[in-house]
Amino acid sequence: RKVAMAAPSTLQPSAPTRSTSSTMLVHPAATVTAKPRLGFSAVTKKLWNMFCKIKVGTLTSEQQRDIEDIITNYLELQASLTSLSEHTIGAKLNQYTNTSLANNEAKETAITTIQDGLKDCESSDISTAYTQVQKYISEMNLNKPSANTFLRIKGYVTEKYAKAGDVAASIASATQIPNSVNKESDGSDIWYYDAEKHLVNYKNGLGTIETRAFAPVGQTMELTTFAASTCTATGAKKIGVYEIKSNYSGSKVWYSNDSYVDRNSANDNVNCEWVLEEVTTLPVTITAAGYATLYAPVALTIPDGVTAYVATDNGNYLTLTAIDGGIIPANTGVILAGAATTYNFGITTGGSVGSNALTGTVAAIARPDGSYILSNGTSGVGFYKDGATTIPGFKAYLAAGGGGVKTFRFNEETAIEALESAKEAGSAKIYNLAGQRVTKAKKGIYIVGGRKVVIK
Repeated sequence: RKVAMAAPSTLQPSAPTRSTSSTMLVHPAATVTAKPRLGFSAVTKKLWNMFCKIKVGTLTSEQQRDIEDIITNYLELQASLTSLSEHTIGAKLNQYTNTSLANNEAKETAITTIQDGLKDCESSDISTAYTQVQKYISEMNLNKPSANTFLRIKGYVTEKYAKAGDVAASIASATQIPNSVNKESDGSDIWYYDAEKHLVNYKNGLGTIETRAFAPVGQTMELTTFAASTCTATGAKKIGVYEIKSNYSGSKVWYSNDSYVDRNSANDNVNCEWVLEEVTTLPVTITAAGYATLYAPVALTIPDGVTAYVATDNGNYLTLTAIDGGIIPANTGVILAGAATTYNFGITTGGSVGSNALTGTVAAIARPDGSYILSNGTSGVGFYKDGATTIPGFKAYLAAGGGGVKTFRFNEETAIEALESAKEAGSAKIYNLAGQRVTKAKKGIYIVGGRKVVIK
């Protein structure tokens, strides 16, 4: 802000005085050497020297306005520079891109340049600096989640994560989204943001409705968008935090309370500010039966101790072939085999597979007529037509086909060769599906050198 100033040099200097009041103790000094916050030594020195030249009772109204203008402009500039310094430039969530400043180093250089430019500390200098800082701030763009990404959503004030609750209850009817202070190892606090702007919970495979609830299977999910916080409440952070809007009833914003996600008509409360956390691994639990299915919209690295299979169907049973290369391609239904525990699959790119009869779903769906799901049924582990009426999200299944049960067999030639090679090398450790090490493999299924093999 440019303000015309009267030159303070018209004031006559007086001998330093010591005056005391009930509110201030003044000790005039000839020079100022201390460097104040953000380097405004020129501002501080100019104001102090002006005060030192003023006799008590001789301050004119014009001189008072000059001092007030410098102080006001100085404080506004300092606040703007503080705001600029708090914006983190980078490619991650909660960070910014800037059209003029490529990175944080460029930002700090710009701040130093502005501070060094206040040599004479005229009001015009402060005004010019303020305009430049405001330009930099206006060019800050908060990074939004891109399509096909996984993230966690945490209330900035409550520090609680939005998560899945009772899965069965949420699938059947609309239930409110719970909050939790802890990150969950089962992935219940992980959300998938798809290209259509749906938020789908990784644990229950459900989207949202009415801003604050899970959409039961079969109901249309609402759309969700992320933007930089515009919170109008006192104490709002605004910098590096988001407001989350749904298209429910026109538009509503997410609100984090002590126990659940709620909704507000406007972003007028600090509980409407959210922090987003990037998710780089997806947890998958293999049960005591030794198997699980997986379907993900992103490529995943296969962790140690797990073998991922694609399947071909000859009409009577499935033949499983292990995926080579250690990567499950995106949108590929697979069968996982390993000891009973939870494994973390890293999000990556790439991967390739051959023919595959398995498909899958990201969102939980009503089970298609005639489809098969993995189960440990009367004929052992296999794909069955009977059982659950819903296919969970992020799971693979087998489309409609003949027969009541699809058992599966492994690519035995490859498996036997792997076991024989391990025996000859004498270095690979052999484990059963319970994770127990064995010295000799008899008839059954084993994990050898990180791969599943079948001995008949």
